[in-house]
Amino acid sequence: MDKVLLVSKNLKRLVSTNTQSPSTLARPLKIQSFLSQDLKLTCQRYLNACSPEQPEGPIDQKFQSLIIECTADDQKKIRRRLAHLLSLIERSEKTVAQQFSGN
Repeated sequence: MDKVLLVSKNLKRLVSTNTQSPSTLARPLKIQSFLSQDLKLTCQRYLNACSPEQPEGPIDQKFQSLIIECTADDQKKIRRRLAHLLSLIERSEKTVAQQFSGN
């Protein structure tokens, strides 16, 4: 159970590093794009660590060592949560791009 808590803390840290506040939306699109790309790549590396048989890029080794020690059910929950976070990041990128382009 301790490993699940560590994974959960990593996920919370990942999400909290790019919270969309009004001041964040006021930043230039280039900076916002850089931040979301970094967050997106980190999330993708974590997701790749959850599915080492079919990774879509680099794997976060430290995160993978935590995931391996979790139960299969917990791994599925973590994988689903990461996939959901990745889709939210992609949607937020589109929303921010639309706001700055005026569409």
